[in-house]
Amino acid sequence: MNVLISVLHPTIRPEQAIRIREEWLAGADEPAFVEWIFCVREDISMEGAVAVPKTPDGLSTYTSGTNLAASQSRGQILFVVADDFHGPKGWDTWMRKALEPYLDEPRLLTLIDHPARSAGFDLCCFPVLTRKMYERNGW
Repeated sequence: MNVLISVLHPTIRPEQAIRIREEWLAGADEPAFVEWIFCVREDISMEGAVAVPKTPDGLSTYTSGTNLAASQSRGQILFVVADDFHGPKGWDTWMRKALEPYLDEPRLLTLIDHPARSAGFDLCCFPVLTRKMYERNGW
């Protein structure tokens, strides 16, 4: 079963974001089954990206943008990345193996982005979730 992963990428640095996308796709086992959706504030120009209204708190790109990108995505697995987050080779296979048995259930994987961060669920910076989880909880 070829499970589509939708990568939701909020950014304020389009050039860096494009480089990160290239890096992640080069490390994917099946890049043809990865959908990449950028989201940027409406005052930043990035062709094909989801435009997000700018808010005074500065959180619009991450929070609202991720929700907008998720609502436009087609994947059975949704994954949020950032401009400074690098993944291992075969990341997509790992995610598919971890979540494929649970695609009809609301499930969430938490990725720890730094070895000094606690392994607990204190802050879910880079979630990987099933579409059912997104549909149940939103972002």
